[in-house]
Amino acid sequence: MVWRYIFYMEDAGNPDRYGHHRRVERRAVLGTDIGGFVPTEEFTAELFVRWFQFGAFCPSFRCHGRTWQLRRPWGWNTGSYGPSEMGANADAFLPTAADLHNAAVEPICRTFLNTRSQLIPYLYSAVWETHTTGIPLIRSLGLEFPEDPAAWATADAYLFGPSLLVAPVFEQGATERKVYLPAGGWYDFWTAKPINGGTNVTVPTTLETMPLFVRAGSIVPSGPVKQYVQEPSTEPVRLTVYPGADGHFQLYDDDGQSFAYEKDVFAIVDLKWDDARKTLHYSAARDGLLPPKELMVSLAGARRNGSRPGIWHKLSNCSEGDTQTHFLGQRNSGIGYNNVYFINSTAIRSQESS
Repeated sequence: MVWRYIFYMEDAGNPDRYGHHRRVERRAVLGTDIGGFVPTEEFTAELFVRWFQFGAFCPSFRCHGRTWQLRRPWGWNTGSYGPSEMGANADAFLPTAADLHNAAVEPICRTFLNTRSQLIPYLYSAVWETHTTGIPLIRSLGLEFPEDPAAWATADAYLFGPSLLVAPVFEQGATERKVYLPAGGWYDFWTAKPINGGTNVTVPTTLETMPLFVRAGSIVPSGPVKQYVQEPSTEPVRLTVYPGADGHFQLYDDDGQSFAYEKDVFAIVDLKWDDARKTLHYSAARDGLLPPKELMVSLAGARRNGSRPGIWHKLSNCSEGDTQTHFLGQRNSGIGYNNVYFINSTAIRSQESS
């Protein structure tokens, strides 16, 4: 059934689950042809959207297959599927003209495409971890929580890199999604709402959403939305700290276009979060790139006067071998802010995220 193939990690009837339980742990880069390479009667706008959402959190992310016009998100709102590439009987199972005036598909896909674009600093660093250690981007919950039998039994969710728990929706017409969260603190990625783990949670799921969670203690770097990875930008890399546990992350960067990294031309910023002291320690473990990228930091869900999240603070540059410490705890500022965050115990002017 195609809907089951969306989440191809669950090979029905086969105890050797295809993806994260065994085989993906030996494969660093994988993905699917979003929508399925050969379309069937189940190839609908809903299927395409759910598959696109899943694909955005796979190492290889591409829309590819026959009936190529419907591999473009805006192709579902043109009134025609274009060249079928499926022979004379294509009309018997491809979407009808009435089904191809769906204006909802493109903006939903844009949201997930933009989210992946913003997460490029996180993904690039995770790929570097894969390159140097062999641990894959897609990880079984049991791999990260080996003492948890329920984590090993989970075959419908996975970790994407060290911090993100992905729960694709693979049931047609679903309005909610049951997800197992291993013990510890978690956050809803979309809202930054904290959630206690060690149990199953049920999440309302419209077509516009897919459950996505972040482990407490994570330091997740993000960047601006780009039309292509090498698009020039002066925007900083933003580090979002998810409190609730100690954490560690290595932010990797290189020129993004050559093999110079093989000659040690790359940079690594080592980031450590001390949850008890609400302190971020960071150091340039390697500063092989010049100039270094600007970094800004925020706690997940930090607000000012009840406004939207986005209290950001600029981090000072440091040289290789130097370590700097930044305090991100709450203090009584006396200046009318509800959750003012401090660096080095001194209040500084903050910037709202755009």
